[in-house]
Amino acid sequence: MNLPFYAFFAVLALLVNPIPSQADSLFNSSFIISFLQPQESSSQEEVDGDANSVQKSAKMPKEKERRYLETTKQIELAIKRGELTEAEAKKQLAIFKEQVFEDKEEKQGKNWIERNLVLFISLCQLAWIIPTISIWAIVYLVIKKREEQRTASLKTMVDDLGLVFKPEKNTQYLESLPDLPLFQIGRSKQLKNLLIADTDDLHLSMFDYRFTVGHGKHQTTRKLSVGCVRGQDLAMPEYHLRPEKKFWDPLGSMLGMQDIDFETHQAFSDAFVLKSKTEKEVREFFDQQLLDEFATSPDLCIESSTNTFIYFRHWKRVEADATAIQDFLSVGLQRVGEIRSRLNR
Repeated sequence: MNLPFYAFFAVLALLVNPIPSQADSLFNSSFIISFLQPQESSSQEEVDGDANSVQKSAKMPKEKERRYLETTKQIELAIKRGELTEAEAKKQLAIFKEQVFEDKEEKQGKNWIERNLVLFISLCQLAWIIPTISIWAIVYLVIKKREEQRTASLKTMVDDLGLVFKPEKNTQYLESLPDLPLFQIGRSKQLKNLLIADTDDLHLSMFDYRFTVGHGKHQTTRKLSVGCVRGQDLAMPEYHLRPEKKFWDPLGSMLGMQDIDFETHQAFSDAFVLKSKTEKEVREFFDQQLLDEFATSPDLCIESSTNTFIYFRHWKRVEADATAIQDFLSVGLQRVGEIRSRLNR
């Protein structure tokens, strides 16, 4: 065999096994050739040529390549000075082989996950983060599209009815409303799609209202349509009326929570929870006729303050339909008539 044949195996060894990272190693391609070849090279130039060939063929990281070149220069200087013998070169080769084989065995002993643990953990995180974000994005876009369609439909209906319509978020109007129980619930409160149907002596409006309650997995956004009536002659006591929950509200009454009942009108008392800070005034205000009239709408919530009351159905929105809008507004006007009749009695 000649020198190129041995050089081929030297290159193959460098390709298969990485160069050791120890900066103080004295081994280089010259010693691979001198160790493998049975007889010494004919000249130092031939050895240098083979070393350069091996160096160019070997693929290694830049840091290891830099150390490799430095070590080569050191070895060449050591040879010229006579500081390194063939036996010492063989010893360095043995150390080199041992380091390479140990590194190879260590790498072979680790599977892909162990070698790329950080990447594996990142992929596991992305495996649920990306689908979750995608689902939320789809839900958001669907809800946004529905809200846009609702606003467009309401605008068409309101234009047909000849009423005033303000579709944008209206913080100013929300802040002008009395501090009623509905507006004290939750956070991220928003009022929009404001419809105004004023008369000469009344302010009558309807709007979409939303707010958020709970946190994390228990977070919920409530949406409903609210009617608002204001009139200087509506001198009512402060109260709030809502449908009674068949289990929790009777239990709450047993525990001492307020629920103003009327022995003379058991149907009303069974259908509603009535609360007020001025119970005496409320009992005087709700006479038998008014109780009869309010009992005809057992699903309606009413909250009142001086000269103002709002009405709504729990977490329900009025359909974007002309008939539905007229029916909802007529409920407010009906309550105005009943209250005025009571105030005149």
